[in-house]
Amino acid sequence: MRHDGRPLSIEQAALQALLRPIDESLFIGAILIIFNKSEKFLGDLVTGTIVIRAQLVVKSANLTISEEAKSSYMTLQKISYLSQLLPDDFTIIREYLQRSNGIPNKGKVSLSIKLS
Repeated sequence: MRHDGRPLSIEQAALQALLRPIDESLFIGAILIIFNKSEKFLGDLVTGTIVIRAQLVVKSANLTISEEAKSSYMTLQKISYLSQLLPDDFTIIREYLQRSNGIPNKGKVSLSIKLS
């Protein structure tokens, strides 16, 4: 994914694939990750893609749901057709919500619109 939330073009994906052996064989990627705050490989820097770190989600047994969230749930339940969503759709939405803090605002807006 690019910084603006759009998917990679074929050219960008090909460029990343061509640069990957350089990153791995010459340890350039490791050096860049160590000294680059955003932990990007050479291919990520050249193509302008973001790095999304998968975080381990710790599920809490004591989840508190606010009254506002309950009210929103009831409203959404009345006006939406969630039965049309497939399990894969819920997975995509869950992944987006878990990773949204690491996505730049411009990309977040674009992805939010697509998901809605």
